Amino acid sequence: VSRISADMLQLKAEDMEHDTPPAKEAEAEQTRLLAIEEEQLPACEALIHVAYAAHQEAAARVDHAVKTIEVKEAEAAFQAARQAREEAKRDKVSAEMRRVEKEMAGLKKEAAEE
Repeated sequence: VSRISADMLQLKAEDMEHDTPPAKEAEAEQTRLLAIEEEQLPACEALIHVAYAAHQEAAARVDHAVKTIEVKEAEAAFQAARQAREEAKRDKVSAEMRRVEKEMAGLKKEAAEE
């Protein structure tokens, strides 16, 4: 029961007890205010639907942003792993080159001694 409806019931009870003109005038005013309030209900409901739709759209945007961030993080992790593999290959090749150079130096030294 709305505040206006409760007030109207109170005024009607007083009106029945006292049958006073001020109570009838107050009841008429309360009835008028209630009618205005009821006329505004469809507009209020429409605003609620608009607000809900805006909330749904915002939630969808947040979900999309989260997915975009997750994809970017996955891409960054993939690139970091790829770079680490490439660096490991370079390190392996460098180590192999140093080993070959040492072996060549040893062979040159043996050849020079002979």
